[in-house]
Amino acid sequence: MLVKLIRLDLRFAYKKFLTMAALILLLGIVAPYARINVLSAGLAIVFSVAFAVIPVLCVWLVVQHFERNLFGHEGYLMFSLPVSASQLLLSKVITTLIWFNLMLAAAAGFIALLLRGNIPLMQLLKEVFTWEVMSTLLKSVLLINANILPIILAIFMGIALSTVAVRNRKLGIFWGIAASIAGIALFVWLCIQTGGWQYLSMMAEDQAVITITMAAAQGINLAIAAAFCALFFGLTTYIMNRRLNLA
Repeated sequence: MLVKLIRLDLRFAYKKFLTMAALILLLGIVAPYARINVLSAGLAIVFSVAFAVIPVLCVWLVVQHFERNLFGHEGYLMFSLPVSASQLLLSKVITTLIWFNLMLAAAAGFIALLLRGNIPLMQLLKEVFTWEVMSTLLKSVLLINANILPIILAIFMGIALSTVAVRNRKLGIFWGIAASIAGIALFVWLCIQTGGWQYLSMMAEDQAVITITMAAAQGINLAIAAAFCALFFGLTTYIMNRRLNLA
């Protein structure tokens, strides 16, 4: 049943996401002909738009669907299905990550297409498609997903919490937003605190020390992300099971 839920969630806006991804790649193809490249457009601006604005827009669209589909008028249908609250939530989380990674891949493709004006495309592909580079990219994607997942779950938890105060919807929304912000802030703060391992590794001259400290920092980061995911997931499913109030 979970697979069917995921398919159902993927259908809600697949045209929007595929269209956005196609437009991003099309812009990357056309931009060099307009004499726009990474250097002329500004490296920081281009990377900010590609890897911050676009994925955030993706999450925002999914969050709107989450609120409408589970706590809006569609909730009466969704909660009548023979599935548990955890399955409903898990389906939303999985589809959110699918769309997020699609937009992330489109953003990476956009940057690569812009770079072809400075680096020949075939040379860029040869440098990227090596085992060392691909392994590093996969690890980076894993860490990005591990760190975005608690943020997504914190937002979902806030939406669920905001529905509890039915008599005062504004108060419920306030506490929902506050809970999301507090959860995200605590997660980010802990990750920054443990990120000191990475800065210490830069001061080391021994490659073995650098490797060990980086691995330790990443391991701690993944453990913190897993703990926060379990916490936010548990609180959200509890609200959905015990304190559910539909609009």
